[in-house]
Amino acid sequence: MEKVYKDFPQIKGKITQIKEIEHQNGGMNVEPQNDGTYIMEINKKFFGNRKVAKKEYQKTVKSKYHPQNSNYQDMGIHEAGHMVLSEIIKKKYKDINVVATDWNNNITSQQILNKAFKNCKINGRINKIK
Repeated sequence: MEKVYKDFPQIKGKITQIKEIEHQNGGMNVEPQNDGTYIMEINKKFFGNRKVAKKEYQKTVKSKYHPQNSNYQDMGIHEAGHMVLSEIIKKKYKDINVVATDWNNNITSQQILNKAFKNCKINGRINKIK
C-alpha cells in the first residue's frame, strides 16, 4: 500500500477497517462509508490460499476482466483506484444525486480514461463485459 499512498495521497488514512468476508465471487472490494472513509473487504475464500488466489485471478485475466500482465496482488491497487475515483467525484459535485449519477454512468471515469489514452497517444476502447 505504500506505493498506492505515494501515487494517491488523497486516500491515505481513508481505509478504517479491513474486513474478512465470505462471498462466492470476487476477492476484494471497497465499501464507502457515510463519514467519507472506506472499509476494505477481503474474501477469505479467495485470499486464504495463495495458490487458489493466483489460479482464480488468472481465470479473470483470461476472460479479460483483469488486464494482461497483472496479478492477484494488483487487486488492492485496483480497489484503491475506486477510492480515488470516488474522491474525485465527491470534490467535483456537492449534490449526492449528481455524485451517484456520475458514478453509475461512468462519466468521470470515462473522462479520465479518454485523457489517459490521448496523453499516451493510443486509441483507447473499453469493451464492456456482458
